[in-house]
Amino acid sequence: MSRTSGTPSVMVLHDLAYIHYPEQLPQPVLRYLTRYTKKFLARSDRIIAISHFVKSDILSHFPMEEPRIIVAPNGCREGFEPLEATEQQLVRNQYAGGDPYYFYLGALHPRKNIPRLIEAYSRFREETGANINLLVGGRMAWKTGAILDAWTQSAFREDIRFLGYLPEEELKKVTASALALTYLSLFEGFGLPILEAMRCDVPVITSAAASMPEVAGDAALLADPTQVDQIAAAMAEVWRNPELRESLITKGRIQRETFSWDSAAQKIYSVLEQAVNEKSAKG
Repeated sequence: MSRTSGTPSVMVLHDLAYIHYPEQLPQPVLRYLTRYTKKFLARSDRIIAISHFVKSDILSHFPMEEPRIIVAPNGCREGFEPLEATEQQLVRNQYAGGDPYYFYLGALHPRKNIPRLIEAYSRFREETGANINLLVGGRMAWKTGAILDAWTQSAFREDIRFLGYLPEEELKKVTASALALTYLSLFEGFGLPILEAMRCDVPVITSAAASMPEVAGDAALLADPTQVDQIAAAMAEVWRNPELRESLITKGRIQRETFSWDSAAQKIYSVLEQAVNEKSAKG
């Protein structure tokens, strides 16, 4: 399909991670994205980016008319909401031996930065003596050897629990019962777990990289995802400071209202309508 055909074409682009971290992808996936992304972008009448960061990234790597790219940020699935303290303790009993925990959610592959998260968690435990678990939710995806190595080498590996894939109802409960979300990915086009945690009144520690500051706003602690010391310090700060946790929760209630699927749907509908009308006008 080309832009000169009679059929309108709209592309949704989630990220250009394959350009920034090509070595972290399986070769067949990298070959496909390298071969086709540029072609699909060139052939699309409109391109929907899921964050302003993604839009800027597209323009940096594929110069084009800026108005062709429209930002329609993600929303959050329904059902992510706070739990009462008694319900939270039941979840902690089930998944963390009754202890509080930090929570990571996402598929496990190199871009998600889990080895550094584990190293930072171990350093945080050594420096504070805090009795807190690290729960890692998500399927093992690819190139996970470094994750398992980091876990094996941690003196606190018995308190690092890999939960695998979580059914949606369990995921909502585990998210809502965390002391904080620890989402220190190297690169994201959006970072949906940040929004899910905010919906659950859970503080967020996330990366000062890519789209994550855009999604988090002022409602998270940001750390350089390549600096273990910064991640460990953020964990310690959240652990020691109840006032900070409450402040992040309060700010999160405001920030989360910036994003909704209704708003995204309206923007996408408008883009589709524009693309159709332009093609119709050209005959």
